[in-house]
Amino acid sequence: MVSLVGDRLTVVYAGPVTGTSLDGNRHRVVLDPKGAMDQFTLAAVGKALETAGSANAALLGVAPSPLHEQPDRLIDGKNVALPGSLVDALEQNRTTHLVLVTKQRADANIPLLDTHLGVGKLRGLGYYIDMNADLRMVESGATGRGLLAPYVHLKLTLADARTGAVLNQRNCLAAQAYAVAESKTALDPWEVLTAEDKIARLRGLLESEVAREVPLLLAT
Repeated sequence: MVSLVGDRLTVVYAGPVTGTSLDGNRHRVVLDPKGAMDQFTLAAVGKALETAGSANAALLGVAPSPLHEQPDRLIDGKNVALPGSLVDALEQNRTTHLVLVTKQRADANIPLLDTHLGVGKLRGLGYYIDMNADLRMVESGATGRGLLAPYVHLKLTLADARTGAVLNQRNCLAAQAYAVAESKTALDPWEVLTAEDKIARLRGLLESEVAREVPLLLAT
């Protein structure tokens, strides 16, 4: 397993709806030089593989690099082309198959109770913030403006480690909204969750999506 998603988290502030294909969102990058989110991702994939009955999975760590932002350099059509160092690691582990986790760019789609919202595109791991969403909680009736949504936009690629042939791919696209309306103290969406809860909720979302998609990835 190789993860190329954990070099950074991106905080995306929703911009105005312009009616064009241009992304008017504002982005703030939080670098993760130690690759903690890559470690979380590898652990989640490893757990899902074990649950699916796939034994002897090796976790291959990759330091933050340009490949994290340019996964297209690795996947050329129907084949995966890895750097020599990774190829050597695969051979040393007598690897038969590779699960590669990369960033996926897709529409922002934040689910609510009976609808969804979102403008622009999301990619990789991060948080989507809408400062102007007026929301009302169904049970309490509380109202408030703004929401924070951890999001996961990743692609899982299964490849033959010997030939590099891509065998299957699955997208992990998920988000979970936390509204200012459900907080008793927060006025700013970023404050709806504590720093610890932001990471915990993002990691939980990542784990649940990977657990759902890995069995489908292996069904080839």
